[in-house]
Amino acid sequence: MAEDKSYYLYAFGQRVEVKKAVYCTYHQMLRRERYLEERDQKKGRILYSDWDTPTAVGEEMLQDHQVWVEEQAIKNILLEQLWKEIARLPRQDQEILHLLFWEGLSERQAAECLGLPRMTLNYSKHRILKHIYKKLTQ
Repeated sequence: MAEDKSYYLYAFGQRVEVKKAVYCTYHQMLRRERYLEERDQKKGRILYSDWDTPTAVGEEMLQDHQVWVEEQAIKNILLEQLWKEIARLPRQDQEILHLLFWEGLSERQAAECLGLPRMTLNYSKHRILKHIYKKLTQ
């Protein structure tokens, strides 16, 4: 006789008849969610979504975009050392770096500009980068 009872849930604004198992599972999930929210509230936890606004997502507001002075100073020192090492290179090595990394040419295009075989340019590039790496990590 207990099976004569009808169970309903609202979906998209409409009342829909469902089986007892679906109804019970749905309400268990709601109660679990309410329990977790109450527990978080007691412990003082907040969700990123609590900070959501119509124009921004709360999680994006927490990102740290600050540039730390120490990090910037280290970066500047490393860049200064890099430029000094590049300045000490022979003119042709500087030209190779310029064409590949500043002009954005492919190895084939840079080799044509310099009148070198592509593999020679490739070898030179690796030799130059290895040399600079060694100098900067001493």
